[in-house]
Amino acid sequence: LVELNIDEDTIAFLIDCLKVWTSTTWSNGPKNIYHGHGIPQGPISSGMLSEAVLLHLDEAGEQGRQTIYLRYVDDVKILAKSEGELRRKLIKLDIASKEVGLFPQTSKINIREIIDPDDEVKSVSRPPEPTITPFINQQKLVIRILGLMRGGSVTPPNITRFKYLVAHVKPTSRLNEKLLTVLSNQPELSSSVSSYFSRYKKLPTKPAKIILSMLNEPELYHAVSANLLDACASNMHPVWVTPYGKYAADRLIRPNKGALPLQPTFKGALIRWALLSRTLTFAETENLIKDETDWWVKMRSMRALAPDTFGPPSYAHLMNILLREPIGEAANVSASRMLLDGIPLLKPYGDVGETAKRTLKAAGKIRTNGRPASRIGEISSYIFKRGATAYRWDVFFGAGHKQAE
Repeated sequence: LVELNIDEDTIAFLIDCLKVWTSTTWSNGPKNIYHGHGIPQGPISSGMLSEAVLLHLDEAGEQGRQTIYLRYVDDVKILAKSEGELRRKLIKLDIASKEVGLFPQTSKINIREIIDPDDEVKSVSRPPEPTITPFINQQKLVIRILGLMRGGSVTPPNITRFKYLVAHVKPTSRLNEKLLTVLSNQPELSSSVSSYFSRYKKLPTKPAKIILSMLNEPELYHAVSANLLDACASNMHPVWVTPYGKYAADRLIRPNKGALPLQPTFKGALIRWALLSRTLTFAETENLIKDETDWWVKMRSMRALAPDTFGPPSYAHLMNILLREPIGEAANVSASRMLLDGIPLLKPYGDVGETAKRTLKAAGKIRTNGRPASRIGEISSYIFKRGATAYRWDVFFGAGHKQAE
């Protein structure tokens, strides 16, 4: 960023953002663990920062006249007349990558001779697939996917094609066990495999049994378990709802000794299942949601609640408590639930979250937002990196408070 003449304040701000975005915030961990690098693919920030970092790679790749360097996002192609020139450039790019903290995946580097340029062009974007063009042939598609899974795994060059084909296939018993075997060997494919099982109207007994068995195995990747639980939450056969719910409740309330801290997506999926199966008591649910520190888990838990989970009075009681949450997003969810489900607002409501008050006022539930709390303490705490105090700045400044704020 310095080489791109970005000013120091902006760079410092971006680094502070990265520290927050890349820290693990598991709800029962003692403190955040900062990775210092890596943000999710997709957001604009990801593309912006990756382009800035990969400029270093471009400079190394474009040097010399013996090779042609081409890059699209993070996909690099190098063309050369001899394999020796190609390998020399590969070594140069490998060193350039490591200079900025990037480590290329050797399994995804492939050297091959180009026989037909047209075939090479076709492989760049979505490759042609006879099983789905001009229309999807489900029988051929199943055979094609089975071929890609031969040996219980998918080879790196075929992973993108595998994901593409699995997204188009209708669930069938011919694929179920094979896909779960692949998932055991390649957990990074959990999104595609879980999406496949979510397309069942009613999940068959055999995969339901295997998935529950996988969940009870020693835990490795919580995101994989979360994907599987979410995939079958709406299509599980009633026979299996209670066993899945018991697993979820036990993992939440009675974890095994030495169990890993629950990653947020996994915890959210467990709470959803425990509420769906009615395997948590109201007191357990209330404590889980009230004590939760991760705003995302808290919101997912609230959305999994329904008036008939514990009965309308208990539901109204809990939503009124959460309406006064310090986490603004949680208070907003409570406010929307109160409006949608016709829950009465308990007085006094002066301690209701400010953004939730605005929602309730716009809907005619309350007449006024009341006087908002002073933000001077919060702002000065942020600027000076010190703890906030309870000092009454609005009293100190009086009529000039708004201007001071």
